[in-house]
Amino acid sequence: MSIRKFFFSFLVACFSLLLVGGTVGAQVSSPHFSFSPAATTIEAGETLAVAVEINTGGKSISSADAVVAFDSSLLEVTSVEEGLFFPTTTSDTSVLGEVKIYGVADSNAPKTGTGTLATINFKAKKAGTARLTFSCQSGSTADSNINEGQIDVIVCSANGTGSYTITAVTVPVG
Repeated sequence: MSIRKFFFSFLVACFSLLLVGGTVGAQVSSPHFSFSPAATTIEAGETLAVAVEINTGGKSISSADAVVAFDSSLLEVTSVEEGLFFPTTTSDTSVLGEVKIYGVADSNAPKTGTGTLATINFKAKKAGTARLTFSCQSGSTADSNINEGQIDVIVCSANGTGSYTITAVTVPVG
């Protein structure tokens, strides 16, 4: 191979790497919710604090609704604390096995990035595996939503889930 062909091939390879590298670096995740921690083990009777995290996927978000479903025979909501992502956050725990969390940005000040929408405090009721999920269906406004203006941009398949192992109370022998 001549020096000219080698140099040309080298330049093409470098240019290709720059294109691929630029594409990978520019990728942004989809707007979604997740739980933190996503998994842990606790004992029946103990308290579990689970943060509901929002990721805007780089979009400018005006509001969000997280609808969290859980097994009420294993977990009981003791409180819901506002997160710091939105200046206004409210919650509703009136439906057994469900927590609804609503966050709203100040007008003309949409939010971007990641942060905590709220923290749900649960009491573990009995041994078992408690799962947390986000009720989410594309095109529905009665479930979890992440809103860019009037458009729901959430990607339901990107939402996280939670799995919490609850062990029986350990009784000391003696």
